[in-house]
Amino acid sequence: MDVAGECILWAGPLHNVGYGRVGRSGLAHRVAWENANGPIPEGMVIHHRCGNRPCVNVVHLECLTHAQHNALHLNAASWYAAQRAKTHCCHGHEYTSENTKIKRGRRHCRECMRQQSNAYHERNRERLLPAMRERSRRYAQERRLGLR
Repeated sequence: MDVAGECILWAGPLHNVGYGRVGRSGLAHRVAWENANGPIPEGMVIHHRCGNRPCVNVVHLECLTHAQHNALHLNAASWYAAQRAKTHCCHGHEYTSENTKIKRGRRHCRECMRQQSNAYHERNRERLLPAMRERSRRYAQERRLGLR
């Protein structure tokens, strides 16, 4: 990465993935590129050479084909390596053997799963309570009859 100068960060609203937003659907880095260089050619994308999504410094932007852009970003080996290197979940809980469940090859934080489950049951308590009582009643009846 050979970029000259500091990033110029977009001061307006950001998309949920971090790009600067202009209006309802415009992207700030694309608008900056077009103001400096004219329209973006058909089939081309604007790439942040600095890797900083809210940056609108046109020196840090370059126009690439989809194939060139994908070659830079869709390297599966680097994505998997980045995932394996993570030591904590997105909420800051450490991945330990006690706190990590592996499901279909992916790590899941047990503490986050517990918090999500508790929040779900708290939100849906009134709806879930009758079914829980019925299940408990049936279980007790089956035990009395020797079925369990």
